[in-house]
Amino acid sequence: MVQAANRHIKLGNRKLVLNLFRNSGPLDVSRLSAATSLSKMTIHKVVDYYLEQGVIEPAGKGEAWGEVGKKPNLFRLNAGYRHIFSAQMFETSLVAAVTDLNATILRQKRIPYPKDTALGDILDQARFAFDEMCRDLKSAAKNFAAVVLGTNGVTDSQAGVILTSPHFSSWGNMVPVLELLRERFPLGIPLHVDNWIRHQAYAEMKIGAARNLRRFMVIGTEPDGISSGLVWDGKPVHGRKGLAGEIGHMQVDLNTDVVCACGGVGCLEPAVSLIRMQDKAQSLADKYPDSMLFSGTRPEAVTYQNIFRSADAGDELSRRLLDDAARFMAMAVNNIVQVCDPELIIIQGEYAGAGDYFLQRLNDRVRRISLVNMDKGIHIIYSQLGQQGVIGAAYYAADQFFAHMD
Repeated sequence: MVQAANRHIKLGNRKLVLNLFRNSGPLDVSRLSAATSLSKMTIHKVVDYYLEQGVIEPAGKGEAWGEVGKKPNLFRLNAGYRHIFSAQMFETSLVAAVTDLNATILRQKRIPYPKDTALGDILDQARFAFDEMCRDLKSAAKNFAAVVLGTNGVTDSQAGVILTSPHFSSWGNMVPVLELLRERFPLGIPLHVDNWIRHQAYAEMKIGAARNLRRFMVIGTEPDGISSGLVWDGKPVHGRKGLAGEIGHMQVDLNTDVVCACGGVGCLEPAVSLIRMQDKAQSLADKYPDSMLFSGTRPEAVTYQNIFRSADAGDELSRRLLDDAARFMAMAVNNIVQVCDPELIIIQGEYAGAGDYFLQRLNDRVRRISLVNMDKGIHIIYSQLGQQGVIGAAYYAADQFFAHMD
């Protein structure tokens, strides 16, 4: 029992020191001792242990303490001690990257594919990218701390199963994605799977607008899809079956017969679909012949980016289209606020380029829907990160790697 207690204390001391190396720049023994309240002798033992393992490395000399004295030896995390491979699946492309343990991208590529490509084919592409990047970096499989896959669809990350993927109907239901991934990647590498939007939320928590927050939501938008990642007390929320955050299939329009990709009617996803918005703009060309959307452009060539720009410039048709989208998205956001009460909602993806008009209308509508006589304190902003799911996945995998390190 005494041996077990001593081992527990030793592991606790190591993790305490390792976390400082992860979250700080180069450190010397004296500063580590002062920050942890551990003796210098204990710090020396921990530093020697991690130096031998290769987890930390020398980082030159620091400044002497006081006016006189020797310059101390500095040490830092060896971020290249292990690599992480992450891949994020979207409707028409796979983004793959290799990072170090600081989530710094070493290699990255985007691989396009047709809509509704077979899952096995996408995973094969991920393995090809892994092999290519390993050769390029001269890195063996044993040097990888993890392989992380960001899936597209409702995912039970604990079971390693995609329950359903509305935009990949050929996959069917209850797809054993973790098992399929394990068949393709070298034995011994830890594997993680989760919906890609949760990796994006992790990136916002680590390097984005939610760095100092504990409870927030990221709404991820594609041209014809929408999902969200909820972070609570610093951890992604999954729910019992992985359904937490699937706001695209929240009912917001009871006066429509449009069938969503999930098979339901009245879902948020088709109500705010940018593809449908383009189609509607084209169908209204005769009613709005003076719209700047059609100035020098054929109606069939109008894009949602044109609509965003024209709305900010005051175009009536563009504002009508974005007003409709803001109305439905506000319903969903308001429901989220009433149930979860997050500190911040971050819009990522295509709608992050929707401009000032849309964001103002969305915030105004959320304030006016319910509890209008109180300040709900919710802020809705655009993400400044861009698509950084591979980085969020790398941070998540690194956190898991270090959490289980002796």
